[in-house]
Amino acid sequence: MDKEITRGKNQIVYKYLPGMWVSLKDSTGRTSTAKILNWNCVKMNNIYDRFVSNEISRQIQLFANRNGDVTTFGADDTRKFSIVEPACNKGVPDIVATLSPLFFYCSSCHNILQARSVSEARKHMEQCDNCGKHSMKQLQMVYSCECGFATEIKKGPYGDGKKLLYKPIENPYKMFYKSGKNEKVVEFRMKCPVCNNVLVPDNAVSDRNYKPFVVRIINLVDKKQGAFFEKGLAAQKIVVAKWMGKISKEDFTNIVNNIDEVFNKNNTLEKKREQYRKIAEGLVEAGIIGKDQIEQTVNTMLSKADIDKFSAEKYVAECDKIFLKRKNLSEESYNSWINDFAFRLMQYDTIKDAQRVITLEDCINAHLNMEFINDKSDIIDLNNHLGIKNMQVSCDIEILSCAYGFTRRVTDPKNSNNHNCRLKLVAFNDEKEKNTNLVYSSKLKTEGILFEIDRRKILKWLRLNNIITDAQMPDIDNDVNIKEWFAENVHGEAVTTFNGVEEGDIITKAVFSLLHSMAHAFINIAGEISGLSVESLSEIIFIETTSIFIYAQTSQGIPLGALSSLAENGYSLFLNKVFNESKNCIFDPICTDRDDSACNACLIIPEISCNHFNANLGRKYLYTLSNEASSEKIIGFWEM
Repeated sequence: MDKEITRGKNQIVYKYLPGMWVSLKDSTGRTSTAKILNWNCVKMNNIYDRFVSNEISRQIQLFANRNGDVTTFGADDTRKFSIVEPACNKGVPDIVATLSPLFFYCSSCHNILQARSVSEARKHMEQCDNCGKHSMKQLQMVYSCECGFATEIKKGPYGDGKKLLYKPIENPYKMFYKSGKNEKVVEFRMKCPVCNNVLVPDNAVSDRNYKPFVVRIINLVDKKQGAFFEKGLAAQKIVVAKWMGKISKEDFTNIVNNIDEVFNKNNTLEKKREQYRKIAEGLVEAGIIGKDQIEQTVNTMLSKADIDKFSAEKYVAECDKIFLKRKNLSEESYNSWINDFAFRLMQYDTIKDAQRVITLEDCINAHLNMEFINDKSDIIDLNNHLGIKNMQVSCDIEILSCAYGFTRRVTDPKNSNNHNCRLKLVAFNDEKEKNTNLVYSSKLKTEGILFEIDRRKILKWLRLNNIITDAQMPDIDNDVNIKEWFAENVHGEAVTTFNGVEEGDIITKAVFSLLHSMAHAFINIAGEISGLSVESLSEIIFIETTSIFIYAQTSQGIPLGALSSLAENGYSLFLNKVFNESKNCIFDPICTDRDDSACNACLIIPEISCNHFNANLGRKYLYTLSNEASSEKIIGFWEM
């Protein structure tokens, strides 16, 4: 198309990806559909490629594990990702699109026009060649299939050489042709040329035709931490050990600040012992000590060398000790789990330890100064009632939105209705570089509110609803035991961007459903109070740390300070509204009687805001609802 439009970087990752049909206005104000062909892009800088690529690879594997087709990504061992963003070169469009479909009809005489090119379409689309009226309209329909195939609607399959008419008022999904004095119906159907599935047309811009797969990742702005994570499995085990309380914040900072020394292969206990033994043996030869003193001498030198200070071994061993059972069961599976767990912990730590933070105490003091509350307990009690252990505003957080592929019609391979093929996750292949998949990305510096949900209360909720037994309960007075329990029993690696959590993983599904439902309740009320639309807010859930991060995703990529203002000036109002207004739905009792007790009028939010396609949601997790149709009775977390 020859018209240029302006869109925010964050918006285009969801709404303007290659292979997608979009609605655009041309220079005359006429709305047409166009197909996105490609981006003019450059490699994104100041990110940690491995950090991002690992998570994308994990999501692809989870899709494959559900019998999805991931062949367009290439083989596991040769697959590469190139993380790109719009080039933003002056005078060069960042996104290239073309008018599509090239199929038009006259709303007056019902004559049709099948153009062979965009230039031909422009020549004839203004005025009908048959009746001469200016009533030509684009037939904005396409075919799409779960195998990944998609095409615009065309005249060909409906009878070449016949006088075809389109009468949308009579039947929008059929055409007619003259047969003598009668008109006969032509069905809008075609067989998929890839899998032979029967296809029917759909609105071109319907989200059914294109399901973008996007992961949101907290960028490790601190270069030292990025370099630390690049050290691999040992570094990841140290991250986990820190979370488990086996390493102090100060010691972790010391490790990060001395990466080269810490991860020096010669700076291990074994290497040092070997080095000191040679020294001790030299002392024996010199007659300074006896042979029976070698071990004592080595140990003395080791104690003075302070190996632990600049060695990863101690903390790696601490991590392995905690999860020894898992490690002994399968070391390969254990290492993969450590990688996933550490990936989420690094992001959580980046938010938690943001350079600019507004604490809960700051918000309480602001409320007291403005006399919004009489006592700090007004907020503390509300926090406790909702199960919020702590809250803080984290500023200047960089979030990467990374689109790595798409499906058509459905998102989950297990929900596919096509018996001729598996649901295909289509990669954005780099035409210039073989075995490289493009990841279309945007970087957003923003602010958000981190809610840390009380793990003890979650455990009590799980027990109250018989999701776990007394025998499965950890010592709730021991923080390390609780963290260990969540690490062992709540499987963050099982949470997908396309289907939430499998039904078989009861504990993980319950915890994730609770946190996800809570996140959407927070987003709805935060949008209302802050003045931001729901589409301008989004979520990241860290399930093992039972934390929720709600952040602003303005289309221009500029934080407006709306969430920090909400926390400082309206947090008590926010808490009250969350509890009192999230329980009811305008579609009750119909919504309540649904198994999930969630619909578009309550917890379901636009997919641009939800990181999990609105899976695993329900007011029933938050409130004790009366559902006569369900035998399942859940005591709501907020009504314990």
